[in-house]
Amino acid sequence: MASARAAVLGLAAVLALAGCASSGDKRTELELVQLVHVLPGSYDNRDQVAADRRAGRVAHEAVQLEIVPVDSLMLGDHVFYEQCVTDDAREIVREQRLFAFSVSGKHILQTIWSLKEPRRWLAGRKDPELFTALQPPDVKQLSGCEVIWRVEDGKFKGEGDRQRCRMPAPDGGSAAVETRMELDHDGLDWSERGYDPDGKLLYPHDDDPSVRFRRRAAP
Repeated sequence: MASARAAVLGLAAVLALAGCASSGDKRTELELVQLVHVLPGSYDNRDQVAADRRAGRVAHEAVQLEIVPVDSLMLGDHVFYEQCVTDDAREIVREQRLFAFSVSGKHILQTIWSLKEPRRWLAGRKDPELFTALQPPDVKQLSGCEVIWRVEDGKFKGEGDRQRCRMPAPDGGSAAVETRMELDHDGLDWSERGYDPDGKLLYPHDDDPSVRFRRRAAP
C-alpha cells in the first residue's frame, strides 16, 4: 500500500516533467507506468457493506477482488488477471477476466478478455505463471468494451462506451454496458450498469451501483 501511495503522490511531479520535455504521447506512457504500478493488489468492499448496514440500506454483496500481473506476450506488455469472489468461506467466483493496458494516441486503453474455460485458470491469482501457457483459443476479446483511462484530480479514471459495449445479461439476453472506474492508492471504485435496447436499466438495482473496493493485506 505504501508503494502505491508513493506512486500516486509522485504522479504530478512526473507528469510535470513530461509536459516540459516530451510530447503528449510520452506523457501518456508515463501515466501508464503509474497506472500499472498502482492497480495490482488485493481488495474487498467490507467497509461499504458495513456502511450500508449502519444506514439501514440493502447491503451490497460482500466480495473480494484480486488483480494480479501476468506474463502473456500474446495479449501485450501490461496484462492482469482479475478474479472476484464472494467474501466468505465459500469464495464463490463472480468474475474472471484478463485486462491488457496500452497507449493509444493520447489515451490509456484497457482491453478486456474473457476466459473460455474459466475453471482452468482459478489458481491464477496465486500462480500467475499459469498464464504463460495462454493460447488464442483460450480467450475472447470483449470488443467494444474497452475502457479509456485518464488522470484527473490525482486519480485514475476509466470510462467505457455504453453505445459499443454489449455483454450477456442476467436474464440470458444481452445488455449495453456502461463502465466507470476510479483508482487511487486507497482502492478502486467500480460501476457497471446494464441497459436493454430501449435504455431501461437492467442491473444493478441498487441506488448506488458502485462497488467500493479498498485495499487489504494480500492473502
